[in-house]
Amino acid sequence: MSNTVGKQIKKRRKELSISQLQLAELCGYKTKGSISRIEKGETDITQDQVILFANALRTSPSYIMGWVDIVFICLIVIFA
Repeated sequence: MSNTVGKQIKKRRKELSISQLQLAELCGYKTKGSISRIEKGETDITQDQVILFANALRTSPSYIMGWVDIVFICLIVIFA
C-alpha cells in the first residue's frame, strides 16, 4: 500500500481530534507507535484493517484508500 493510506488516516484522525492512542484503542492496537508507523507509511495494513480504520474514523474505505476526497457520512432516514 502507498503512503496515501497513512496520510488519509492521519488527516481524518486530526479532523476528528482523536489522538493516536485513542485510535489505537479503537482499532485494537496496543500502542500509539503502531498508528504512527501506519501514518508514516512504514507499516502496511490489510483490506480488513482498512475497513476497521474507516469505521473507527467514521468514513468509508474508499476515503481511507485515497480513492475519493470527501468523507461520506451515511444517514438513514426512516419514514413512518
